[in-house]
Amino acid sequence: MSTVTVKEMMAMPKEKIVSIYKELNQWKWSDLLGDAPEGWDEMPKYKKPHMSEDVITKADIIRPYASAIKMKYHEISFWID
Repeated sequence: MSTVTVKEMMAMPKEKIVSIYKELNQWKWSDLLGDAPEGWDEMPKYKKPHMSEDVITKADIIRPYASAIKMKYHEISFWID
């Protein structure tokens, strides 16, 4: 299985998208997105000042998914509380 693209995710039913958002919001990779990116479990959450510019973080990977969800469902933050 490969990783689901943002475009593919946005074609999923709203309930699945909400579930994905909840997991990503807790730094967990959702099984609904397919295979986790390589090194996900060891990946830092954020880039720290001492890190090289080419370090990939969980925030780098999550951002496009979360941004797309927030753009389509502005009220998402209310659904996860």
